[in-house]
Amino acid sequence: IQLTLLWSGLTLIARALECSLAARIAFMLVAAFAPVVFVLLAHVWSDVLLLATLAFAVGALLRWRDDKQAGWLIAFWIALAIAATLRHNALPALLPLVAYAVWLHLEPRAIEPRRKRGVLVGAVVALCLGLNAIGGLSVLSAQLRVPIWPATAIWDLAGMSLEADEVLLPAPVRRPELTLDDLRAAYAPYTNVPIFSTTHGRVIGPYFLPPDPAPAVLLRAWPEAITAHPRAYLAHRLRLTAALFGSKPRAWPHELVYVDEEIHFGDNPP
Repeated sequence: IQLTLLWSGLTLIARALECSLAARIAFMLVAAFAPVVFVLLAHVWSDVLLLATLAFAVGALLRWRDDKQAGWLIAFWIALAIAATLRHNALPALLPLVAYAVWLHLEPRAIEPRRKRGVLVGAVVALCLGLNAIGGLSVLSAQLRVPIWPATAIWDLAGMSLEADEVLLPAPVRRPELTLDDLRAAYAPYTNVPIFSTTHGRVIGPYFLPPDPAPAVLLRAWPEAITAHPRAYLAHRLRLTAALFGSKPRAWPHELVYVDEEIHFGDNPP
């Protein structure tokens, strides 16, 4: 189902492009065989099905825009409804498509240019208000608000520390006994988890930082370290990029390439 939705969606999108046949084929191949998409399509995940469903929805909407056949519009709304049931965070992707569909409904009508601009501005404002409302509901429903950026900041500082040959992590996010050997033993170029899980608590987890002054100190130390050690930062990020998009050594976990089992998470919705 995922492959059918993705390829049919890409075909419909390519058909709507105003370019040569060769360029359309190239678009489909680049989109489908991009490393992340190509690897993920073999997995039975809600994320992957959402990607394929949205690709088909976009293609169906573009086909309806060009041909005005009601069947394509019905297919678009069905695909959107399915996408909405797959993941709770699908709404930011659905709203722009709904706004564009509404705009296409209004476009053939005799609307003065001045009013068209008003409708467009109103749609943008409604979209922004909707996204803001979603953020507000998230804040109200959250039991505990924890920023996620410290995970990236600590990960970058740990990677740069190995290149710079000094511990760049500020004191509030680590134990005094943390050494470069600890970081070197825990560091993996493809994930930041071992930095927190295998250093015996010497690197404080990003979601367990004391509220003050750790975040403020970390927010200053992060860009300062990048500025002071740009080569170390680039080397760390290049390692990560190669790990994500390049070939995977056999010694690395097989799950980086393919997860061949069904895993149930305790916080998944029923």
